Amino acid sequence: MLQIGIVGAGAQGRKHARKLKELGVKISGIVDISPERAEGLGKDVEAPVLKSLKELRQASQGVIVATPASSHYDISRFFLSASLPILIEKPFTLRLWQAKRLVELSRDKKAIIAIGMIERFHPGIQFLKKKISSPRFIEVHRLGPFPYRGTDTGVIMDLMIHDLDLIVSLLREPVKKIEALGACVISSHEDIANVRITFSSGCVANITASRVSEERIRKLRVFEQGGYFSLSFPEGEMKIYRKEKEKIVKYTKTFRNPDPLREELLDFIKAIKNNTQPLVRGEEALDSLALACKIREILKKSLS
Repeated sequence: MLQIGIVGAGAQGRKHARKLKELGVKISGIVDISPERAEGLGKDVEAPVLKSLKELRQASQGVIVATPASSHYDISRFFLSASLPILIEKPFTLRLWQAKRLVELSRDKKAIIAIGMIERFHPGIQFLKKKISSPRFIEVHRLGPFPYRGTDTGVIMDLMIHDLDLIVSLLREPVKKIEALGACVISSHEDIANVRITFSSGCVANITASRVSEERIRKLRVFEQGGYFSLSFPEGEMKIYRKEKEKIVKYTKTFRNPDPLREELLDFIKAIKNNTQPLVRGEEALDSLALACKIREILKKSLS
């Protein structure tokens, strides 16, 4: 039986552990800087709590890194050096050079890196990729209350990175211009941001991310000639508007009980078992991370 370890017993680590248990995957061990937190999760999912990364490495055939982003580089490097497959929660790393070095190490060691861009596994996104042809305008809203976790980085890396990854994967074309505004509200990093990106084809993406909003919204809209698509992620509802005989006709497609985390983990498990590449490879995640880093630098200048 495949054995997967987890580093990090916080919010994301708990989600991964519970889903692995639901899938019937053996959790080889849990490691966290807080022994109490690790013990609590270990009891919850009936998994052993280990004292060190070295113990986890010896017990595992794959590892999920679900720690604060600032620790991703050092932890991931430790496991990759032993040629162990890893799934790193988003963001990949906080610095582009760190991500590039991890990708180089994975090539040298012939080890798998999967990046936790969970929205790629949403059935609505899979559907959208097959249906869009030449987007002209993309609008995304990802809003929610302050999480009181992941505050070692701002909302760009915390939330917006998902949408940057989706847009980059949908368009696959060079960026021509970036405009960004934001504000620090609760943390010392930007907690709300709006970014406008113009691509080489002329397509414009307008992205708003906030972790200081009362209402939780996860919505993406893609406009192209003749109609547009509107996807609400949590509800799994896609509204399709099409021009037909000089009228706008609306269709609704529902993806019942979307579970992208399940699909992400199944993809990682398949990659380990078959020694194949995961859907979101380390190399591919470099593109959205590079874009996020550029946006972050622009935002820093505007905030200062």
